[in-house]
Amino acid sequence: MATHANYARRLPWLEKKIDFPGWTKQSIHSMTEIKISAWAEKTGVALDKQYATEERESGTMALEDGVPGYSPEILGALPPAEWELKKNKMSLKT
Repeated sequence: MATHANYARRLPWLEKKIDFPGWTKQSIHSMTEIKISAWAEKTGVALDKQYATEERESGTMALEDGVPGYSPEILGALPPAEWELKKNKMSLKT
């Protein structure tokens, strides 16, 4: 069983705190759900092997609301070429 199993119980609390436009307790409970692993496969998002387990992100349930998958290049703060030039100075190596 995924460690995130009771997420649905927290959604109304989260909606109340953030006040998502157009979301109500009733609308949240009527939304369909999808496992992150299924969403990633559907949208072409690659999950890090360390987190792609049922107990971690892959097993997490999410609301299926048509959220697209974005590539790391799109989400990056720097253009890929600039990142390649600067990553050694900007990354912590352990």
